[in-house]
Amino acid sequence: MMRKTGYTFSPWLFMAVWVSAIFFLNGCERDIGQETIPFPKTVLNRDGAALVEQLVKQPAAYDEFRKLLAGEEPLYEYVQQLTHAYYGLCYCIPYGKKQVKGAIFIL
Repeated sequence: MMRKTGYTFSPWLFMAVWVSAIFFLNGCERDIGQETIPFPKTVLNRDGAALVEQLVKQPAAYDEFRKLLAGEEPLYEYVQQLTHAYYGLCYCIPYGKKQVKGAIFIL
């Protein structure tokens, strides 16, 4: 007598896998079109443009950046990109409205 060698799915197992996949796909969905990050249209400073590009790619980092600024405006045209032997790439970002009030050093 030969035995059937196929694997049969339980309907409950199939339903659990299906519901888990739906929850996983729904949790991973991110609508980037709804996020509007107010950056200047053009940044002529090469280092400032590199910072803007990184902040656009990392919205969570932009949120932390805004917290550090505490309502001040970053001056992207005066950003300096630095390298440190221990920390690697760093940014010095001055802020203020019409004149520099201070700077943030991001590691």
